[in-house]
Amino acid sequence: MGTKQQDKTGTARTMARVLFFGLVLAGAAAAPDSRMQTESAGFVKTECRDSVFWVGLDKHFLAGKLWQINVVDQSGYIVPVTPRFASQCGYTIAVDHQNIEFRASILSCGVHILNDEQFNLTVQIQVSGTDMSASTYIETLSCMYSPWAGREVFCEENYMQVSVQRNIPTIEEDYAQDAEDWALAFPEAVDAESGMWQVVFHTSSGKKTMTVKEAHQLNYGINTTDSRILFRAPYHTKEAEVVSVHGIPLSVIRSTSFYRQQWMILLIDTAVACPLDGISFSDDLIIWTLPRIFTPIVTSTVHQDNSSMGVNGIKLDPERMAERNYSLNKNDTSLAIKVPIGAQDGYYKSHVVDGQYGIKYSINLFLEHLWKDDTWELNKMNIIHPVTTPFIPKPLVLTDDTIPEQWLFNVSLGNFLPDVELQKVTLGSLSFPVDEQNQLFDVYNGTTPNETTLNKIFVLEVPMESPVVDRKYIGDGVEQYTLDIIYTLAVVPEDEIFTYVAQLIHKHDIVLPVANGFCDEENMTLVITHGTLDQYWIPFIGNVQLSLHKHDGYIMRENGTHLTVTVPRDAAGVVHEAIDHQGIRSRFDFQLKDNKSLEVLMNFSVSCSFSTTDFITCFPNGRMVITAMNLGTQLGMDTNKLMLKDPTCKAKESEFQAVFEFSAESCGTTRRFEKDYMIYENEVAYMGAKSTEEPTYRLAISCRYPINDSVHLQFEHQLNPLPVVVPGFGPIILDMQLAKDKSYATLYKEDEYPVVKYLADPLYFEVQLLHNEDPQIELFLQSCWATGSPERDGIPQWPIIVQSCEYEADPRMTIFHPVLRNERVRYPSHMKRFEVETFAFTLGDLNILLGEVYFHCSVVLCKKDPINKLLCPGKCVPRKQRMGRSVDGEHHLEGSVSSGAVLILAELPTVENEMRDIQMESYSWPVLLIGGVTTIVCFIVIGIVGCRYHKQFVHNWIYSRLKLYGCTRLKGNHGRLVVVPRALCYRMGSLLRLALVWTLFITNVWMQSSPPQGLLQSHCYGRLFWIQLNASFLQDKWWSLSVADSTGEVHLLTQSLANECGYTVSQDPFGNVLLRASVLACMVVNEGDDLFRLNLQIRIAAIGHMEKASTYLHTMTCSYFPWLAREILCEQNYMEVSVQRIIPGIENDYNEDWMAVVPSAQEAENAIWQAVFHLPEGTKTMTVNEILSTHYKIGTTVSRLLLRAPYNATEIEQLMVENVPVSSIRSTTFYKQEWMIFLIDTTVACPTDGTTFTENKINWRIPRIIPSLSSQEEQFYDDSIVLGVDGVVLNPDRIAELNYTLTYNDTNILVTIPIGAEGGYYKSHVIEGQYGILYLIKLSAEHQWELTKYTIIHPVATPFMPRPPIVTNNTIPEKRTFNVSVGNFLPDVDLVALTIGTQTVTVDQADKVGITIYETTLPNNTKVYVVEVPFENENVKQEHLHSNVRNYIFDVIYVFNISPENETFNYPVKIMEELPDIVLPRATGFCDEKTLYLLVTQGNLVHYWLPFIDQMLVTQKSARDYGYLLVDNTTHILIGAPLSGRSVIYEELSLHGIIARLNLTLKDKNTMKIEMPFSVVCNFPPADLAVCFPNGTMVITALVDTLPELDPSKMVLKDGKCQPKEVDHRRALFEFSIDSCGTTRTIRGNHLIYENEVSYPREVIPINFPVITRDPDYRLTVLCQYELNDTLSVGIVKRYQKDAQYPGNSVQIVRGGKGKSKKPRHTPELHSRIYKTADYLDFYKDEEYPVAMNWTHALYFEVELMNNKDHQTDLLLDHCWMTTTPDHNGLPQWHFIQAGCENKEEMFVAAFHSISNTIQHSHQLKRFEVKIQELSPAEQTVLPKKVYGHCSVIICRNNPDTNSSCNEQCTMEKGQSTYLDMHKEDVSLGEVWLSAGMLEQAKIGSGLIQSYWQWVLGSSLAIFLILVVVLVKVHVHH
Repeated sequence: MGTKQQDKTGTARTMARVLFFGLVLAGAAAAPDSRMQTESAGFVKTECRDSVFWVGLDKHFLAGKLWQINVVDQSGYIVPVTPRFASQCGYTIAVDHQNIEFRASILSCGVHILNDEQFNLTVQIQVSGTDMSASTYIETLSCMYSPWAGREVFCEENYMQVSVQRNIPTIEEDYAQDAEDWALAFPEAVDAESGMWQVVFHTSSGKKTMTVKEAHQLNYGINTTDSRILFRAPYHTKEAEVVSVHGIPLSVIRSTSFYRQQWMILLIDTAVACPLDGISFSDDLIIWTLPRIFTPIVTSTVHQDNSSMGVNGIKLDPERMAERNYSLNKNDTSLAIKVPIGAQDGYYKSHVVDGQYGIKYSINLFLEHLWKDDTWELNKMNIIHPVTTPFIPKPLVLTDDTIPEQWLFNVSLGNFLPDVELQKVTLGSLSFPVDEQNQLFDVYNGTTPNETTLNKIFVLEVPMESPVVDRKYIGDGVEQYTLDIIYTLAVVPEDEIFTYVAQLIHKHDIVLPVANGFCDEENMTLVITHGTLDQYWIPFIGNVQLSLHKHDGYIMRENGTHLTVTVPRDAAGVVHEAIDHQGIRSRFDFQLKDNKSLEVLMNFSVSCSFSTTDFITCFPNGRMVITAMNLGTQLGMDTNKLMLKDPTCKAKESEFQAVFEFSAESCGTTRRFEKDYMIYENEVAYMGAKSTEEPTYRLAISCRYPINDSVHLQFEHQLNPLPVVVPGFGPIILDMQLAKDKSYATLYKEDEYPVVKYLADPLYFEVQLLHNEDPQIELFLQSCWATGSPERDGIPQWPIIVQSCEYEADPRMTIFHPVLRNERVRYPSHMKRFEVETFAFTLGDLNILLGEVYFHCSVVLCKKDPINKLLCPGKCVPRKQRMGRSVDGEHHLEGSVSSGAVLILAELPTVENEMRDIQMESYSWPVLLIGGVTTIVCFIVIGIVGCRYHKQFVHNWIYSRLKLYGCTRLKGNHGRLVVVPRALCYRMGSLLRLALVWTLFITNVWMQSSPPQGLLQSHCYGRLFWIQLNASFLQDKWWSLSVADSTGEVHLLTQSLANECGYTVSQDPFGNVLLRASVLACMVVNEGDDLFRLNLQIRIAAIGHMEKASTYLHTMTCSYFPWLAREILCEQNYMEVSVQRIIPGIENDYNEDWMAVVPSAQEAENAIWQAVFHLPEGTKTMTVNEILSTHYKIGTTVSRLLLRAPYNATEIEQLMVENVPVSSIRSTTFYKQEWMIFLIDTTVACPTDGTTFTENKINWRIPRIIPSLSSQEEQFYDDSIVLGVDGVVLNPDRIAELNYTLTYNDTNILVTIPIGAEGGYYKSHVIEGQYGILYLIKLSAEHQWELTKYTIIHPVATPFMPRPPIVTNNTIPEKRTFNVSVGNFLPDVDLVALTIGTQTVTVDQADKVGITIYETTLPNNTKVYVVEVPFENENVKQEHLHSNVRNYIFDVIYVFNISPENETFNYPVKIMEELPDIVLPRATGFCDEKTLYLLVTQGNLVHYWLPFIDQMLVTQKSARDYGYLLVDNTTHILIGAPLSGRSVIYEELSLHGIIARLNLTLKDKNTMKIEMPFSVVCNFPPADLAVCFPNGTMVITALVDTLPELDPSKMVLKDGKCQPKEVDHRRALFEFSIDSCGTTRTIRGNHLIYENEVSYPREVIPINFPVITRDPDYRLTVLCQYELNDTLSVGIVKRYQKDAQYPGNSVQIVRGGKGKSKKPRHTPELHSRIYKTADYLDFYKDEEYPVAMNWTHALYFEVELMNNKDHQTDLLLDHCWMTTTPDHNGLPQWHFIQAGCENKEEMFVAAFHSISNTIQHSHQLKRFEVKIQELSPAEQTVLPKKVYGHCSVIICRNNPDTNSSCNEQCTMEKGQSTYLDMHKEDVSLGEVWLSAGMLEQAKIGSGLIQSYWQWVLGSSLAIFLILVVVLVKVHVHH
């Protein structure tokens, strides 16, 4: 609605202006024989000069024509400017030597005035020719003038004028008005007619009172504007008197203008005085003397004054005055202006007196005199006074400028003014008119460069060969030429003729050429300055004649004055003179020969030394190429005799050089080492005639190669200390390159330098540290600068980076760019990138470009260890915090680097680039002014509606642009940069300010897009803007509201700003944002107190991405008119009162009551706005500044005074009015001057409550009469009472339709609203976890009485009404699905999650876990949520009740959220259903030779029962650890336990066999109660057996298999007393403890070895009775091996110990002398790390655990087998998984590596990283990264907060017989049988804390305190940097 209204208003104004111009054009067209032009033909110039319109008409154009100037007023009426009309209405017509000036005061009649700031004047110019045909031209002028002084006096040639302020000043201005004694005028004012403006003249003969009409009839001009009263009079009226002040005559009129009403008299002093003379002359000065104090119009003390002089109505600053030798001096009584005769601001006119030429000087002087007094505070007087001097004779000057070299006479005659013309010239005896062409001579006009006044000269050029020249030979090679001249001249337009006679004599001379030479790296150059023999000589090099075309590599250039010859150093004809350690010295010879005889006239030579490094090339593959040059001093040198150290190495020959190519290890090349480089050296020598002599030619060569090496060290984790980085020092190798664009993807190559750039192009530099792989080192730029030469200390220099920071003195500051890791950048810390503009590299006044620029940087290195984390935070690094401060000073960690050349050109090569800068050709002032006027007229016609739009913003923008570009950098002719004078900048600013206003407005609106459709709705409600933003655009978004003021500055709407400035922002339950703003709010654009515009800026962004916010601009216009005398607004957060304050103008007189003057106002301070607050304890007076320093807002508009206060202001009184609480501020605002007091009642009072509630109704009570607002209760009557809802006014029918009531009585106004009625809405709420609702409605009331409008905005909310949710169980057990509905909720309630058991499932995740959730809306606009969960869902609890019956329990907690407040509440629900559906598991057992098997049919309770063997939970991992077989196909489980497996129970262990049992139990997963047991028992045949029990008992079975057979009963242990416990015919069973029977103990590695042996004792035969026996030796060695810190065991149960378990399976049996002895197995040393980045350079240390990590980041793991030097031993990852506990078997588990392969199905996914072969024992190292798959926001809520990583690894040895490598991933299932040895171990990967936020969480543990302080210091530093950035931006903005 507001936008449409604005469009209508704008259209109406446009139509009015078009109609106005139509009337003007129609009136002009009605004149007979006339034609109309809407623009001038180029003879008119216009300008605004202070408070005067200035129009200049070209006098030459109007010469011989009749012309008339008319004024077109606002109604289109055309008024001729006659002398009487001009003096009465403020116009002046003056004629000078070139122009006719038309001047008009901006307060003249017919000027259209807008807000006393913009002034528009339309002038009609009629021109008639000699044929009586007439042409009419229209000129429309627009000037801005502000601010005004309290009184302004203007003295013109034909009238004097005074204007004084008449309105009550606005609060922002706070200025003083008059304090004159009004006693003389007071009686007339008291007796005058009420309601009219009148005037009293004070003369020496008495007083004279007139009405305005009577004064107009006497040729006075009296008028008022919005803020001023104007008095104008001719110099010689009857009421004018001549008064002499300090000898200076003044014309004085003393008058008082006044306005009377019943209770108010406003009197204004309108006296005026202007000087009539005061001019005197000296020899070279004009002196203008004026009174310093114009005593006739100054009646009070003058505190200070200031005067400025000017010319032609333009004020000059002191610098300009000093430049022109003007002076303005003052003493106690007078002002003296001294102007040199001939100053540039005046003009001369030629005259001839008695045949003598002379001039007169005229100047139009201007004075601005300012003073402050007690009456008006600030007074301003402008005086325009034309002055002309007497006749000044000027003798003529003849100047001989003959050019002998050109054989030409050149003579000038002057000096003349431009109004002198040369008519004819007499040469010798011949006369020639100058307007006729003549081949004998040439005549043209010229100017004198050193003369500013008489600068016109006539230049005569006559060739010396001309017949009119007398030639005469005088000897000695000198010839004389004589020329006689008579000039005939005339002064125009007066046609005064005079003559001048002259004679010229000249002789001829000769000039010879000179030369200068120089060299660069590749060429030798000779520069020759031409003499006068150009046509007689030609250039030669040797016998070769040169031309401008390239010849044999020579380049010759010619520019008319100089000849340049460039010769490459290896060109033909160049002689190489010598070679030494400094380089090769070469020379070329140049001759000038006669063009006829070819005789050599002059010889020149250039000799230079060149570096030998250009003749040496070192290739990376070790190849070396050397070029040896032939020397000119070695005449006849044979290049074949050039040799290397090895003479056998031959060269490729040519006439002038020899090329050697060889490898670094050949031709006698030697090698040496220097720091990090290998240096290869050789030399080229020429031995001359004798081989034994020293070489006459020697060229030493060398190539440097960096040494690359890597050393990998191995260390033991437990024995060696943690590795530390020891700082090392070495040379800094730096590189500085230039990138082609901002991406830094492509760099310029060496052959592309110098790089060509144009002005304003950015340069992207990159500085890099080379040959350094230390990631702990960071490079910083200490300083960077540019020079005009390759030397780093070259002059001039331009700083780019100073002390590691941008150079702030340069407005185009350097920009740093981040460096990211990529294929080219391995270490981002070793590189810095920055950007700089080429604007910075210019000289002097920006009009000299340097050309080639070189860039240099000095760098330092910083160490990034934890101690220095705060010392190396960014690019600005204090010097004391850098590396390189070694004690001995031998190591230099600071270095410098330079770039190649950049050639900067001024002119951009394309049209698009040329448009970057404003272009301005060097036009003359008239052309500039005419072009400016044309531009203004065109833009005013096109953009007449939009010119006022964003007025102040446009002014500020244009002047800032001119300051940035126009005053420093504008493009002129030929692409050169010129400096524009400041005065020109201001003139251009004035033109552009009007011409570009419409274009800038359109651009400003275009840059901020309009709001998308549906984002907002807006309308005007009374004096309020009412805007609502749609919640659908703001849901889950960040948003902000800002308001742009009239200058374009944007203000963010904070709560405090809203309270102070008249804004209210709220949000309804649906998320819609409501903004209400008073039309008198801050930043609202107020146009005349009837049209108000609000520019609202809306920013919306995704949360966390505020920098990418979308910005929308909504401009809304509301019209509010008419205003009542007082209007009060009671808003939610503030109360506001505005009161009318206008004093009428002459054209619209009306009456109003005068308020009584209170004593407090009489004693107040003069000339400022103040306020008195009436408190119970007394009054409190405050100035405006004191009021604004609180939370009050006080201000004025065009017609009103405003006071706004928040409800918490300290001056508020809390009252009870008719049982309703009211906040009241009683105040009076006033303005006092010496003879005037203006008071306004600004009391405001608002009810703060008055709402009561019944069971179903809302009652709102408003006091009908508030005593502080109405003191006459007995006379009180209502004009109207209106009720509104949500910004819409309700009529009585609508109130009845909604069932509302609106009644009132003598004391109260009562509003009744049914709870739940239309117009309001319900809102959900939670109190102490209980759900309930509120009813809300936005009420408003408008009460109007007498001249007061009282508006109240009153949102109402009922108390909390509990509404417990209703649960309905719709479950049908046979369908095996729970169906539960929960309601009834309002639309602002959302179900966000369900907690079933221990698992929380979001609504988004429900479908993924088999849960169905849907929403149903009921007819009463409430909703219920239905949840369907299958009985089989893992989160549904099950209880086995009995038999086949089980109980399904749906135990759920609903999690609800209320939008937009994000209030959450939980509601638990428990539903149980019984169903006979159980299928119980069954088991079958069987055995093979070595294994016990159980086959279990699972049934349908598999998800709720867990299988256990003993206390072991049977999983794939535990089965692998125990050596069990586990197969699960979802219907059956097959478990196979080896006979020697853990938890196998041996019921019998004897010589008869082994009876073993395996027990399996199924336990409830929640209670761990045994539900069903299963067992399998098997009998295994006897076998050799040795068992070691953990209690130290050993059981051994010895088998006797010898021949002949032995008796087992006779076998013994080492201790022969230990006999078998059981024997049969072949076996013996022993049982003993490890500390008996002679058992011995040894320690091997990490194991205890217990050893015994079973033997058969040999029978001994007496010596004297020898017997041969057949009993063989028998020995069985038995070993038991126990780990020092672990025991691997099996169990055995004897017959008499059925339940005992005997673990132990680590026995090694070695039979006597024949068995293989196995090497004891050592516990492998495994080590795991978590690295910070994928380069695996920096890992987390022990004190940094647990690792805090954002869940979106990857974890980089490393597992390593330590201290194993066996090259055939490999490390493999079998399984890796995550748990939420440190236990390897903890639940839940996420497997990201299975069977050695990457598992992509889990939430955690892994990816293996390759390992370089350069790492020693790389096959014993594994690296991989783990990352969480992308999660939805709902899934993130169930993300575990911390996890523990585990890996099961395999340590194996490769089998060389099968060529198999166990160092492979994902090959576990292919055949592990090829491994000779395999061992499994578990290793922990460490604890990780996962964060769902954007920042990593703080670490805990041992480093808590250190991390805390790091966080504090880091936060402080970040806050400091943010404050610095904000302050810089604010500074730049201001």
